[in-house]
Amino acid sequence: NLTITGTVTVDNDNAFQGAVIVEDTLQSNEYGGGSTVFTLPIQGDITNNGVIKNINSGDMLSLEVSGNIINNGLWQNGYTKFKGTQDQHIALLNGHVFDGEFSDLDSTSLILANTDLTFSGNINLGRATLDMQNNELTVNNYKWLYNGYLKNAKIHNGLLSDLRLLDQIEINGCVEIGDKVDAVANIVVNDTLSATMYNGGTTTYHFSVYGSIENKGFVGQIFDDLLVLEVNGNIINKGTWSVYRNYLLFYPNSIINSVSCFNNGTTNMQFNGSIISGSGAPAYSIISGGGTQTVTPNQSYDLSVQFTPTIGDTTALLNIDCTEIGTLNNIYLVGHNYNPTVDVEEEINIKLPTEFVLNQNYPNPFNPSTIIRFQLPAGNNVALKVYDMLGNEIATLVNE
Repeated sequence: NLTITGTVTVDNDNAFQGAVIVEDTLQSNEYGGGSTVFTLPIQGDITNNGVIKNINSGDMLSLEVSGNIINNGLWQNGYTKFKGTQDQHIALLNGHVFDGEFSDLDSTSLILANTDLTFSGNINLGRATLDMQNNELTVNNYKWLYNGYLKNAKIHNGLLSDLRLLDQIEINGCVEIGDKVDAVANIVVNDTLSATMYNGGTTTYHFSVYGSIENKGFVGQIFDDLLVLEVNGNIINKGTWSVYRNYLLFYPNSIINSVSCFNNGTTNMQFNGSIISGSGAPAYSIISGGGTQTVTPNQSYDLSVQFTPTIGDTTALLNIDCTEIGTLNNIYLVGHNYNPTVDVEEEINIKLPTEFVLNQNYPNPFNPSTIIRFQLPAGNNVALKVYDMLGNEIATLVNE
C-alpha cells in the first residue's frame, strides 16, 4: 500500500502494488526531446485526493488500474485504462471531472458506477459493460462513448457509436446517435436525441430499440444527417418528433405495439383518423384506439396495432392524420415470422465466462469416446492437444 504525500514523478518500468492514495501529486516524467507516454500499472485500488496529471502537454501519464477508482481531486492525466479481470467500481466527487481518455482493456469484467460521472474525453469501453446503476453519465458534447455496452444510465450529452444500451436509459442532454447503435432497453428522452453530424455530406443513421421509447423532449435531426428509428415496443410522444423515418417492428413473440401522441400544448389537437395501407395491410389491424378525435391539452391520442404473422416479411404503412407539426404521422410497419435475435430479458441476464476453465473429461475412464468441456472469457484461437504420460503429443483435437 502506498500513500503519496509529495510530488512523485514516474517513468516507465514501474508498478504500484496494493492500494494507492494520492494526497498530493502523481505525474509523468518529462521525456526531453519529443513526446512520449509513461505507463504506470496499478495493481489495486486508487483514491485521488490531490492531483494526477501529465507533466506537460506532450509527455503523458497512462494509468492501468486493476482495482477500483475513486477521484476526489484533479484527474488530469492523458490516459486511464481499466485492466481488472474482476468487476471494477468507479466514483467521482460531486462537481469534479475525469479528464483525459478512458478505455477498458478487459471486456470480461463490469465497470460499476457508484456515483454520477463526468468525462471530458472519449470513452472506449473495449466491448465491456459500463453499468451506471441509474447514475448520471455526462460526456463532453464533442466526445465519443463507444465500443461496448451501457446499462442503467442517465446520459447527459455525448456522441454514441458501436454501442448497445441496456435496461433503463434516460436522455437528459443532447445525445447524438452515430454508427452501429441499438438498445435492448426502455428509453425516456427528456432532452434531445438526434443523428450526429457526418462531416462531409449527408448520411442516415439507424437506431433500433428493442423496448419502448418515450419522448418528452426532441427526437429527430438537428443537422443535415438523418435519423431512422426502428422500435420493437411502444412509442409515446409527449414532445417534438421529427424523425426522418419511423418503423414499428413486430415478431411472433411480440405482435402488439402501441402508439401514443400526447397533447402538451394549450390548444386542441385534431386527429382525423388512422389507416393502414400497402400490400401487407391485411396482416395488421388497429385493435384499440385510433379513429377521429379531438385531443384536448394534457390528453393523448392512442392506438394499438396487432400483427398476424404470415410467410416472409410483411410491410405496411400506418398513417396518423394530424396536421400538428412535430407529432407522429407516418409509421412503417414491418412484421417478421421469426423471433428477434435480441431480447431485453435475454440480453440483461447473459453472464459471460470471466476466466479460462478446462473441465475434467467425462466419462473417465472411457471407451470409445469422452467429452471435454472448456470455457473462454473472450473469443480467441484455441488449440486443444492430448499428451501421453511421458509428455509426447498424441493428437490435436482443436486448432481454430
